[in-house]
Amino acid sequence: MREGTYTKEFDGETSDSKLYKWISKSKGTEIGTIHFPCTQVSDTAFTALVSHCPNLTEFRVNVWHMMTDTAIIALATHCPKLTSINLNGCINITDTAISAIANHCSDLTLLHLSRCNKITDSSLSLIHISEPTRQA
Repeated sequence: MREGTYTKEFDGETSDSKLYKWISKSKGTEIGTIHFPCTQVSDTAFTALVSHCPNLTEFRVNVWHMMTDTAIIALATHCPKLTSINLNGCINITDTAISAIANHCSDLTLLHLSRCNKITDSSLSLIHISEPTRQA
C-alpha cells in the first residue's frame, strides 16, 4: 500500500445506497486498498466508487456473485495502479474482464481467481505476472 493511503473494508451489508452515501463523504483518492466481503452492490455503484479511487493498489473481494465484467472493466480502467487483485468467487466474470486487467494494470503482481470458472487459459496468457492463481 502506498504511503498516505488507507484500507477501506466494506461490510457484507453494504448496499448501493450505503456506498453512494460513503462516496459523497469520503476522499477516495486516499484509499490504497478496498476489501468487499459478500455484498449486494451493483456494477453501477461499484463503478462510481472506483472512479473516485485512482490510487488504489489492492482490491479484494470474497464471493461477490453479482459482480460482472462491467465492474472489473471499471476497476481496471479507473485504477491502473493496481498491483493486487483478488476476485475469489466472482462467478460471473469472463475473459473480457481479464483482458481489461491485462490492458490497464501493468503493475499487477498478484491475480487471484479462485472459483472464477468462466475465465479461460487464453485470457490468463494476457496477464504478465509470474503465475495468476486459479483454483477450482
